[in-house]
Amino acid sequence: AIKRWRRGARLRRLHNGQRVHVVSDGLAHELTDTLKVRPRELVTIYNPFDIAQLRQRSLLATPQSLHQTRPFVIGVGEFNTRKAFHRLIRALHDSGLQEDLVLVGQGPQEAALREQARALGLAQRVHFVPFHDNHLALVRKARLLVLCSDSEGLGNVLIEALILGVPVVSTDCPHGPREIIEPLCPDALVPL
Repeated sequence: AIKRWRRGARLRRLHNGQRVHVVSDGLAHELTDTLKVRPRELVTIYNPFDIAQLRQRSLLATPQSLHQTRPFVIGVGEFNTRKAFHRLIRALHDSGLQEDLVLVGQGPQEAALREQARALGLAQRVHFVPFHDNHLALVRKARLLVLCSDSEGLGNVLIEALILGVPVVSTDCPHGPREIIEPLCPDALVPL
């Protein structure tokens, strides 16, 4: 509560009376309703995507994409507490799915995630792939992309997967996933 209050106070100092743009309507609502920022003007401008370029890059095989020969589910993002990849590892364990899990990223939670996979007997099926030049080649090969975050600004990886024709599932976290997925398939949103 104190951290949120400090954040709100800082954002009010910076943005009250200013023109502000955000990347999702959810962020706009948090800024004005929760954090009580009163901008002069508030506009949502979604991140742009070069659809043709994304699709073209996804067709370029990489060592990482060539290495994945079994069917897999993918998660992409920094290995931190907010991205909550521990949920995805637990979901793989509990689901009974036979696909592997490929986690693209790196970060402070990597050792804990590796240990969780080992403890659940999934060490051979959960693959950790560091960020690299072209994660799109892996996303394109995936059977499903899962976003399991506690919060997002928008959720660019969901948009990238949808552009590539890869099905997505996401936690219904604040902010962007609902805006992206609900108009297409509300059942692809799951509670935190």
